[in-house]
Amino acid sequence: MKRSAVGLVVAVVLLAAPARATWIRRLSLAQVESYASEIFTGTVRSVKCVRGPSGKIPVFTEVVFDHLDVLKGRITGATVTYSFAGGRLGRQRVEVLGVPAFEIGDRVVLFANARLDPVCPAIGWEQGRYRVERLAPWGEEMVCDSRGRPVYSFENGRPVLSPERKGERPMLLSAFRDRIEGLIRAREAREREREKGKAPPPEKKGGGR
Repeated sequence: MKRSAVGLVVAVVLLAAPARATWIRRLSLAQVESYASEIFTGTVRSVKCVRGPSGKIPVFTEVVFDHLDVLKGRITGATVTYSFAGGRLGRQRVEVLGVPAFEIGDRVVLFANARLDPVCPAIGWEQGRYRVERLAPWGEEMVCDSRGRPVYSFENGRPVLSPERKGERPMLLSAFRDRIEGLIRAREAREREREKGKAPPPEKKGGGR
């Protein structure tokens, strides 16, 4: 039994490798935003492990989020559910390196697009999940990366995980929201400009000499 379990884990890693090669490259926050079809702040309501749909990865975890504050996309219900590769079902435990894990009560900012990657809907896998924590001694909602490290700022679109000066506070959730909304507005403005460039010039009125 032990031997077959080891073989299973190896198979899962190999089968997941093509998707990982596509997405597990370093992405800027602007890239993460642009790939996401939904961005929201939410709380993990439930976590349920189920059989994988194809059998290639035998276990997936269905994560239900509630208390949603939607920044991008159309989420019409009070909850939204995404499936992430890996989890424990009975005596079977599957891990896919780089796919974030969730626990009930986790508060997160999630950048998601389930259509892009059947293994993990979070954009860039761990890069698409930020934790929201009340950090001592401040007690306000602040932003941490997927591994729980406080985020202080962003440089070249990537999180800065160490303070630049003594006593610097990690980034507030409200400031992170403002940054995301700014990225959304900037991208939409660029898209409008591109569409204008594609439009034919307006016809000249009149024409008599």
